[in-house]
Amino acid sequence: MSRELKNRKEIVEQLTNLLIDFAKSCNQYQTDVYLYYNEETKTAELDTFVNVGGNSWLNDDHYTVYYDTEHREDWSDFYCNRGDFAWGLDMSVEDFDKEVLDFLDLDDDEKDDYEIEWYDELRYVTSRDDYRDKLISVYEDSIEEHRAEYAEQAEDIVSSWEEDYDE
Repeated sequence: MSRELKNRKEIVEQLTNLLIDFAKSCNQYQTDVYLYYNEETKTAELDTFVNVGGNSWLNDDHYTVYYDTEHREDWSDFYCNRGDFAWGLDMSVEDFDKEVLDFLDLDDDEKDDYEIEWYDELRYVTSRDDYRDKLISVYEDSIEEHRAEYAEQAEDIVSSWEEDYDE
């Protein structure tokens, strides 16, 4: 036997948006998603609980349907290879490298032999609000492109909650 959930579509959509927000924000703390079910109306509401340390909870009548665990990554990890920042900025690698070398303020002799590392690129893009904002936007757009996968995950979470019911 499963629970009846009259506002199921709304709950799946809200949960999808939460999952996407979690992916974008890369919180460095755990967030629990609580579902509050009204037995009389057969409807539910979602709420979040920031669970720093992972050992707390609200002592009320909720179901914990999802845990967004602490993220150890952020938007910059999306750009994992040399040249990815240039791609995200829609620039040639050569033009981007030139900017990075100028930022590093190396002597002309040093510039010729210097091999730019990913961390040099990261320091440069985070020094510029316009570049950082553009790269974060590209990262967030890539998450939105996978909305259907997040919706499927939300669907599975709600289905599991519906089926996990003892009369």
